[in-house]
Amino acid sequence: METGDYSDADKILTVLQQNQRAVGKAVIPSEKQIEAEILYNKYDVFKSLFSWYLYVGTIMFVVLIARIFKERKALRITTQVCTGLLFFLFAPTYRRACFPLVYLRPCPME
Repeated sequence: METGDYSDADKILTVLQQNQRAVGKAVIPSEKQIEAEILYNKYDVFKSLFSWYLYVGTIMFVVLIARIFKERKALRITTQVCTGLLFFLFAPTYRRACFPLVYLRPCPME
């Protein structure tokens, strides 16, 4: 008895969605925030950042080994720049872990 008519199911889903919005408005994100979350997941920041983590980490490793044998101002500055870059590159990871659904909730680690 397949008619292809889903109007009753659509009405029920609409009523359920309205009920969820009314009862759970304190925890349900807005449509704009849901769209932003979907876009964030589609972009997949971490695949594109993997190579940058690798480059900066390798440079920092080499510089730190060099600093063991020769302490120079340029090596110290390079280490500080690499540290800053790593923090900058890991910022999306931290924000994502602490504030899911477009950073709405406080970080559980704090």
